[in-house]
Order: sequence, then structure tokens, then C-alpha cells
Amino acid sequence: MKEKKPEFRGQNMNPELFPSDWNWIYDPTVPTNRDNDRPYQQYKTYVTLIDYFLVSPNVQVKKIKGINQNFRFSDHQAVWMEVELTR
Repeated sequence: MKEKKPEFRGQNMNPELFPSDWNWIYDPTVPTNRDNDRPYQQYKTYVTLIDYFLVSPNVQVKKIKGINQNFRFSDHQAVWMEVELTR
């Protein structure tokens, strides 16, 4: 999506809130949120990626995948993660 939304301003978490061995996990290939001021139109509606998991050191991420459903059911798309507890 090439359209820019000057009124939309994503906020980053302060990295000092969590220990350095915690990680933010996400699928960078699938947008997870869309503008909802009108019906969704692929390649026209503004989309962004705002859904993440914060993972502690005792969690090993095996897979992470955004579920692209072209926003049929919501203004968010699901994100699926497979993990293994390590400690």
C-alpha cells in the first residue's frame, strides 16, 4: 500500500521496560491491521503491521505466521505462533 496516513502514528514500546533477553516476534510478510473508515479494498486500503508477541527467554519460537484472510472478518488479521517451553 503506497498511501500514507499522516494522522496514523504507530507507537513503539520503550525497550527499557523489558530485560534485553526478551524478544518481539512477528511475521513481517502479512499486514495485521487495516484502516476501517470504509470497506476493505486490496491495494487501496491502508494496511499496517501492529500485532506482535513479546516472548520471554524460556520460550523458544518454532514458527510465526500471519494468517492472511484479506480482512474478511475484522480490521485485524490473526497471527499464529508455535512455541516450545525451554525451562
